[in-house]
Amino acid sequence: MSASSAIRTTARCTRRVKELLGAGINVCLGQDDISDAYYPFGRNNMLEVAFLASHLLWMTKKSEFETLYDMITTRAATAINLERYGLGLGCAANLVVLEQADVTEALRFHSPPSIVISHGRVVDTDRMRELAQTAIGD
Repeated sequence: MSASSAIRTTARCTRRVKELLGAGINVCLGQDDISDAYYPFGRNNMLEVAFLASHLLWMTKKSEFETLYDMITTRAATAINLERYGLGLGCAANLVVLEQADVTEALRFHSPPSIVISHGRVVDTDRMRELAQTAIGD
């Protein structure tokens, strides 16, 4: 397969995402293989998934960055019917704190979060990285 036909094939597989979004259909991104035997590169970083999707889907405008961010947050929550999702009174105390000031910078650097809060408790991210490294093996 030539490089040009590979690009056309990939484009056929992904170009419908914008059409689906334009039609008001909920489209989200996810990752299910995190540092396991099937896919050792997964880092449990949804910003990284959105970053890669921006290239694959040719979503490179600022407004599209916002859509990509929604695809890993609010749209994903909607897809799996999360209750009490969001920032508001009565919502679950789950939060990821990033160092970047805006969505563009968050996607550009897709750095690990500064703080992760799950069910109201701060997650020991250093321990999580250690466990992920152990799962990969050496």
